[in-house]
Amino acid sequence: MDNQRDYTHKISFLGDITLDRPMLKASLQKGGGYVFSGMLEGLGALLSESDCVIGNLETVFAGEEKGYNPGILSYNSPDSLLREIKKLGDPLVLGLANNHCLDMGIPGLKRTMSLLDQHHILYTGAGEAMGERFLTLCLKGLRLAVFSCASMMNTKENGFPHSIEELQFVNSFFSPREAGIVTWKRRLLCSQPGRWARQKVLDRRQGRGQGIIKPYSDNQPISPAAQEQISGILTELNQAKKNHDLVMICLHSGGQFNEEPGSYTEALMEQLAGHADIVAGHHPHVVQRAVWEGETFCAYSMGSLNMSPSADYVAPGSLSAYSMALHVYISQKEERTYIKKISCSFLKAVEDESAFVRVVPVADLHQASSLSRRAELENDMEQILTRCGIERREGELIQKEYEISSKGQPPVL
Repeated sequence: MDNQRDYTHKISFLGDITLDRPMLKASLQKGGGYVFSGMLEGLGALLSESDCVIGNLETVFAGEEKGYNPGILSYNSPDSLLREIKKLGDPLVLGLANNHCLDMGIPGLKRTMSLLDQHHILYTGAGEAMGERFLTLCLKGLRLAVFSCASMMNTKENGFPHSIEELQFVNSFFSPREAGIVTWKRRLLCSQPGRWARQKVLDRRQGRGQGIIKPYSDNQPISPAAQEQISGILTELNQAKKNHDLVMICLHSGGQFNEEPGSYTEALMEQLAGHADIVAGHHPHVVQRAVWEGETFCAYSMGSLNMSPSADYVAPGSLSAYSMALHVYISQKEERTYIKKISCSFLKAVEDESAFVRVVPVADLHQASSLSRRAELENDMEQILTRCGIERREGELIQKEYEISSKGQPPVL
């Protein structure tokens, strides 16, 4: 990468930001309270030149009285976590549309939005009306539209039925009518006795070295009702293109721990191509391919930024500790806006003996490691780069930034 700044703006995207039970326990202080200092500080140098950082907030801040991470795959984090998240960038934008945003209902999501306002963190993906559910961001003459959309909700998984009105509070590629349905069998499974029995089964799986979640792909077809919702979002994207220089989507979609995108997300990306300039994906917990789809750059999954490697749902051997930071370089010359370059850096969530997680750029980790540890990182990165479809410079497997080649000339925005 050249040292001379020959671009106007650099925007960096990050994957899922969450808080798993091992990290929650590790951050608890003897005198009470939770401290997360150091979790994200290792990213300071990497993101220091970014004019804007955008990530996905896959937890809520509903308050201590609701209980922190009270159930299997239910998230609620201490307010103090926001002080550490704030270090990622200024301005910092967080996408709210994901399958965990309603884990504590609309009150929990609204309290989260209020706290983000207090910490001067911008957000997108939720609101009373569509006009409130996407963000217009102005960066020294560059006008950005930032969307956040989810293709699933945890209604069925957690057995917590949501009304259509609640589901319509979030930008979605699913049908609220379909997602709001919870069968009596699912409600029984998610009742207190059902949760107890389910936890026993999951404990046995974990004792055998298996995660709660087996790798799976989202290969189901897009339903007609969901297509109506998708078409509505596409209309909003087209409208945003008329008065913004760049339209970007944080897309929460896919299977989980699957190395290749499923057919559902591929079909979704095919529809988004041409309606947005950048699609930054997450949800599968692992990195997936990052390619141009026509004139739209699509990172199918950037992975989870700070997921605990010892979390009970992690699929062993999936390289889920690694995530991607996607960098988009934008130039503005003579009333012409174009994407000059797209690159990425790879990060790793490193867990110490107490299960406290620190996120570190792989290049920094490699430089500070022993020879045997370096060999392990290099082997992992060979697999990661192949999975993402990213070419490396000969003789330079570990790089701070990997430039992603584009098809033809950078598209004019």
